[in-house]
This record gives sequence, structure tokens and C-alpha cells, in this order.
Amino acid sequence: MPNTPLRATLVEDDAVLAAGLARALEGEGLQVQTCGGGGEALRALAAVPCDLLVLDLGLPDMDGLELLARLRARGQDCPVLLLTARDPAEFRARAQALGAHDCLAKPCALPEFLGRARAALLRSGAIMRARMRILIVEDDAALADGLARILRAEGYAVDVAPRGELATHAAAGERFDLVILDVGLPDIDGFEVLRRLRADGQRMPVLLLTARDKVDDRVHGLDLGADDYMVKPFAMPELVARVRALIRRSQSQSGPRVAHGPLTLDIVARRAFLGNAPLELAAREWAVLEVLLARVERVVSKESIIQAVASWGDELSPNAIEVYVSRLRAKLEPAGIRIRTVRGFGYMLEEFKETSTS
Repeated sequence: MPNTPLRATLVEDDAVLAAGLARALEGEGLQVQTCGGGGEALRALAAVPCDLLVLDLGLPDMDGLELLARLRARGQDCPVLLLTARDPAEFRARAQALGAHDCLAKPCALPEFLGRARAALLRSGAIMRARMRILIVEDDAALADGLARILRAEGYAVDVAPRGELATHAAAGERFDLVILDVGLPDIDGFEVLRRLRADGQRMPVLLLTARDKVDDRVHGLDLGADDYMVKPFAMPELVARVRALIRRSQSQSGPRVAHGPLTLDIVARRAFLGNAPLELAAREWAVLEVLLARVERVVSKESIIQAVASWGDELSPNAIEVYVSRLRAKLEPAGIRIRTVRGFGYMLEEFKETSTS
């Protein structure tokens, strides 16, 4: 798990089961809040969204899928792991339409539960968000602090600049994945900051915040290169949803790449390279490699890989994982990239080390 803890919300009316699952998630480094019903969960998630929702379908006050539908209607797109004592075939189509990542029958073994939870986080990209860096440019200290706390709870790295000049210097010296920019700054206004950013070739998405609600102001900001616009006061869950959307859009346009020594993965184009040479990977080989790259220098069990790679109804055995890892080794080890077997535990992608040839 990343250094900034991810947040899980566990919605389960069985207090004993909820306590056991919460302890297991906390042991994985997540911050966990528990809710005993759908109404409580709606209120809690309106205040602070989560990175993972573990949702029992048999809640006392509302159907679990109805709760999920309400959360999706609010724009909350976190990964969801369903718990049920029912036959998943009864609701699978609706659950998948609502964006549920997986379903686990109760009672469930803790190792399987944790494997499914890790897989949902990996598929959603929540773990990767911890690498994303956001600059908040806001002179209202209370608002800036509130925004920073909520975004850090979402797993982002956050810096705050209370002045426009400071923001332009920070953006010139550091790389940011998103800028949240107040228009009404005390030195140079947000429009001028935006103009300077774009003039300097800075192409990160910019979300403008303003108390001005005139159409001309919105048009001016968008014409200067803003990607989105929110009028104060605003709802924090909506701002967090817009942040996620802007970063997703930015990634899909720029073709984000993950590098490990000479290996490069273009996540959007689904292409891999060793140095400048294309590397041919089968779909399952790609999926296994993506899981290992998300946890360099950490042991990943075969079960965790299966849960991250397989969809509902897929049959994938530990022996199949061994085959995919063997194929990856044959392709990567000549370039100095090593996947180590940790007997009895799983696999670990080692940190890449340059070797001298003197």
C-alpha cells in the first residue's frame, strides 16, 4: 500500500463480521470506517469519499444495490466489493452495470477477502493515485486546509500555495498532475496565473475555483486554458469527483507510461517496450506484469494475482500464473529485469539495478 493510507468504507450490519473485516483491512494499511446501514453510509460518504467500498447486499434499511445506485448517481466511482449470502447469479448483471468490481459469498475466508480487496484497488487505479501530485492555489487558509485534507485522504500528494506568484514558481520547478486554482488571489489573480502556466508550456489540467458566477468569467477562464470551473460554495464530493475525472482524462490523452529500468508500459495504448524495441505481451502476461509493477520490491501472492487478473466467472489456477510468470521471465531477464520466486509466498519484481560492463 502507498505511504498515504487509502480509505475503505465497510457497510455491514453484522457487527462481529464487520469488526473482523475492518481489522484485516487495517492490517493492510487502510483507514477503515464502518457503517451499519445504508443511510449511515450515504451520510458518511457524502462527507468523505472512499477508495474502496465493501458493501453487504442484505442491509436492514435498504437494499445494497440501491445504495450503490445512489452513490453512482452522486458521481462516486470508487471500486466496490459486494458481500452476500445470496446466489450472485441473481443480481450479477445489475451489479456489473453499477460498476461493482467483485462479489464474495458469506461466510468468507479472510485471505480471499483481502485478495479480492487488493484486486479491486489495483483494477481501479486507486493505488496509483498515491503517486499523483496536486497543487492547490488558494489564499483562504481554512478552505485550502480542508481541500488538502480531503484530497490527501483520497491518496493524493498535495501542496498548497496561498499566492499566485508562489504558484507559478512552484509549477516551474516541480511536476504537478493537477492544479486547483482560485481566481480571486491577493497578488496576481488566477486568470493571470493560468495564462503564465500555459505560456510556459504547462499542460496539466487546471480546475478553477471562483465566487464569480458570470458567464463571461467562465468563458474567459476556459479560453485561457482551464479544464473545468467550480463556483463557490461547492460540495466537496463533487470537487473530488471532478478531480478524478480531470486526471483520468489527462492520462488518457497523454498516454501515461510506467517505467522500470529499460521496460516501459504505455497503460492507455496497451503497448510495452524494452528500450526502444516493442515487447510483445499476451493479454494475461500484460495483466500479471501490471500487478507486479504496482508492488515493486513487495511479495505478491498467486492468489492476489489471480484476483487482480481474473473477472467474475473466470477460471484461473495457480499453475497458470506460474506459466505466465515463466514467460515474462524469458522476455525480461535478458534485459536485467528479475522476477523472484519467494517460496511459499509468491513473486516479487525486484528493483532494477544498472550493471556495469567494464
